[in-house]
Amino acid sequence: MVLLFLCRWDTNNRLYGRTNNPYDLSRISGGSSGGEAALMSAGGSLVGMGSDIGGSIRIPSFFNGVFGHKPSSDIVPCTGNYPYCGHPEREKFLVLGPIVRYPVDLKLIMRTIVHPHLLPTLRFDEPVDLRRSKFHFLTSDGDPMKTPVCPDVVEGIERARQCLRDHGCATFDADLPLLRHSFYMWLTALSDMDSPKLAAEVMERKGELNGWLELLKSMTVGSHFRKITCLNVILENAVYSQSTRQWPVFRRVVERCQTLKRQLESLLDDDALLILPTLPEKAPKHNGTFLRMNNCGYTAIFNIMELPVTQVTLGLGRRTGMPVGFQVVGRRLNDRLTIATAELLAKRFEGWTPPFKVDL
Repeated sequence: MVLLFLCRWDTNNRLYGRTNNPYDLSRISGGSSGGEAALMSAGGSLVGMGSDIGGSIRIPSFFNGVFGHKPSSDIVPCTGNYPYCGHPEREKFLVLGPIVRYPVDLKLIMRTIVHPHLLPTLRFDEPVDLRRSKFHFLTSDGDPMKTPVCPDVVEGIERARQCLRDHGCATFDADLPLLRHSFYMWLTALSDMDSPKLAAEVMERKGELNGWLELLKSMTVGSHFRKITCLNVILENAVYSQSTRQWPVFRRVVERCQTLKRQLESLLDDDALLILPTLPEKAPKHNGTFLRMNNCGYTAIFNIMELPVTQVTLGLGRRTGMPVGFQVVGRRLNDRLTIATAELLAKRFEGWTPPFKVDL
């Protein structure tokens, strides 16, 4: 199942209802590929596919204790994908990628779905020696507006650091202060172009949704649109327009995006990798995501950076009993390195842990 217009991370729609997290039915499965990840975790399918413009492969994979891969931009065709991004520049931020229980399946699927002419460049069939890579670690991006990173996630990252050291890899602490602005950079990058507004997109470009009217209807006589969709439309109309794009504060955020992109290109040179939280905490309770939207900056920033990212699950957290993991980021077209890291760590840790008795 998917959510309305694939634009949030609590998978719930008027047609099929709510998708629950298989580890705790009172919690969300994530989104927008929440149905796929929950199905994968429950053993309902061999492999799955998701779309990702801000974390929609990695967030559900994290919440449901499976592996997911957001490919480098422009290596997997999006032909026929619905909904359309609305602008060619925005299209490069959207990627399609696999969701699996076992990371060894990631390369298999990637070899199948990428543009054939890019296979020699991506070198999926070549062996990978991760001891030649530098690993940079970040346990928090420092944004006070995000939820503090929970101990289970920090502990998981530190366990991975020790595992990689034992394997002979060099590890370092990353220093990327601009990451604290990640969520606003992502919103700005998506808005810095003449693309249709959300109010038009949710109406399939047959007019524009009146957010205030539908919000009022949703609280009284009922509306076809969820309250959160109405609030998103109201927020976008209030903040983003052709005039606001020329404001000095808007242009400064755009400049920060370019600066961070250069910093990441330098950090990830020579086959280096970055490990950091996917999200700071376990899956929230149903209807508990609105005040946590800023947390998506951890994943969304790498869409506008156009980098490959693999979501790694380490099993269940000691304190919460819920899936715990993190994301591995590489230089563009170094997808094989982020996937190889997931494969290595899956051999040392629990990886996918069935939420109940599953016969496979």
